[in-house]
Amino acid sequence: MGKNIGLFIPTYNSGEKIDFLLKDIPSSVLQELKWIYIFDNVSQDNTIEKATKYFESSDHKAVKIFKNERNCLLG
Repeated sequence: MGKNIGLFIPTYNSGEKIDFLLKDIPSSVLQELKWIYIFDNVSQDNTIEKATKYFESSDHKAVKIFKNERNCLLG
């Protein structure tokens, strides 16, 4: 049976750090992931744009980025 492993990344104003975080995920781990979910907590910076750009140039296609409508005090 295949693995159903997901990675959940809560963010808030992480534009300066999101690239480092995503690049730091080992390729062996990325290969095992079925999904990657990024939940943005109404960031006022370029977090969403940087995460989107990173995954547009990656091989991992099961990525979903969500932006909360209000700050839920996460990330």
